[in-house]
Amino acid sequence: MGSFEKFFVNRANRSTSQQAFNAIREQLHLSKDSSTLELGAERGAFPLLVFQEYSPRSVTVTDYDASQLESAKEYFIENLKQLPPTVDFRTANALDLPFDDGSFDAIFAFMVLHNLGSRE
Repeated sequence: MGSFEKFFVNRANRSTSQQAFNAIREQLHLSKDSSTLELGAERGAFPLLVFQEYSPRSVTVTDYDASQLESAKEYFIENLKQLPPTVDFRTANALDLPFDDGSFDAIFAFMVLHNLGSRE
């Protein structure tokens, strides 16, 4: 991802993620045994909200840009003082995910459409 794209994706991190999270919170019911997937790590605010609110068994945060994953890890450490063992950060292409069907109870994809090209 270019620096121009990163600027726009990362500039409204916590407040935008909080607004999106608030919009779905009442409709989303996840048990402590659930697993979640975030497509497009941004700076990590949305997966952190999911982790803090639901404490799912696993949170997988993906991005095709490794530097975005590093930013997300830093965000978790900044807010939690550690990387929880139930949170996994993985480089992955949203159009070719390395996970079996049915692996997740909830999948989140905010601000990633600009990264998705057509499949040919």
